[in-house]
Amino acid sequence: MRELRGARGITQQVLAERAGVSVEYVSRLERERLSPTLDGLERIARGLGIEPSALIWPAREAPKPRNADEVLGAIVETISAYRRRERRAR
Repeated sequence: MRELRGARGITQQVLAERAGVSVEYVSRLERERLSPTLDGLERIARGLGIEPSALIWPAREAPKPRNADEVLGAIVETISAYRRRERRAR
């Protein structure tokens, strides 16, 4: 998220205003001290002018699923990774 924000040349304050969230929320997300809710993910994506999926799977890491099972597997793995990070941050 920090890379996407930096590439757009905007501060945490500007992103927070565009997304309708607090600067602290943006900061905690960038430092991986907090996992976003679905609503938060959508707000941040809107503030950055991107699709929410770009926050989950940056273009360089985007999975190339061949079928629905692979798509579901990639989603489950992404959610699991967020949960592991959240537990470590506690």
